Amino acid sequence: MVRVLVALALLLPQPAAADIFARMSGLFGDPNYPPEACTANPVYSSFTPDHNRATFFWSHKVPSYTGAMITAYGGTVLWSDATSITMVRDNETRLTAAGDTVLWEMRATDHPDGYCWHRIDWPEDQCLQLVRCLANANS
Repeated sequence: MVRVLVALALLLPQPAAADIFARMSGLFGDPNYPPEACTANPVYSSFTPDHNRATFFWSHKVPSYTGAMITAYGGTVLWSDATSITMVRDNETRLTAAGDTVLWEMRATDHPDGYCWHRIDWPEDQCLQLVRCLANANS
């Protein structure tokens, strides 16, 4: 009976969308920028329970693309799949070459464990890597 239940459980669809939000939540550092590395000032990524909003927090101020120094920003989740979350930042003022508002994709990475930021108007292979701090505390 247990084998039958296990087999049935493996056949049921898995909640991929919920898993990606759990995977992208937590403390992450930039391995290529020491002021925002895990040991200096990592970012805490979180999502609302309904997965419609994202929030990013730092302990110390970081420069924003506007030039302002910030400790947090948020965004609206537009869509997600098993490996990524696409969102628009609150008050986003940047535009693509086509004149559209810039959208950001958080792409899950396995090696290293973390995610990378991909602007959807960038080339497919261009992505800014962040690593999970608990997995690699020396980043």
